[in-house]
Amino acid sequence: FLGNQGSGSLYITDGGVVSANQIQRALNAPSSGTYKVFLDDGKIVAKQGGGLFLASINNVTLGENGGIIDTAGNNVTLEACYSIDGTGSFTKKGDGTLTIKYDSYNIQCTYSAHGKIIVEKGTLKLPSNQTIYCEGVEVAEGATLDRNGSEIIIVDKEMIKQKNGRSRVLIQINTPAQLKEA
Repeated sequence: FLGNQGSGSLYITDGGVVSANQIQRALNAPSSGTYKVFLDDGKIVAKQGGGLFLASINNVTLGENGGIIDTAGNNVTLEACYSIDGTGSFTKKGDGTLTIKYDSYNIQCTYSAHGKIIVEKGTLKLPSNQTIYCEGVEVAEGATLDRNGSEIIIVDKEMIKQKNGRSRVLIQINTPAQLKEA
């Protein structure tokens, strides 16, 4: 649990690994607090499936070396996160499905990590009908990226630094990986 007294942070860096059934805001913590997870060459492993895995977390920040969520054969959900941002890549590993869900709380999510979205194994299901900004997308053979109606806009890091611009390009996927449109 994060933030019994109003705010809480979990930093996983330098090859660190946290294996957990669930990471969430403490039950008695005020909803007005700040609850965040920071990953910089860090990894979170789901020890069990069947429900919320990262729950009521305001922000997931990806440091320069990125972060990994390994579902380890489980189907889990990251829910009620206001933003996933930072400079690093977001990698989904392990069999099973990681669903990123915002719509149950009518939250407009910001996914603006300027690294890549990488799906090495299993399925990564994006939040429905959002705009996702990232440097690129890599989906390994046999893995699935389910866009769930979301638009993915590929941005160039240099454009962000110089002009805060963006460019739209095709997403290249290693065949026969699957890309679900909706």
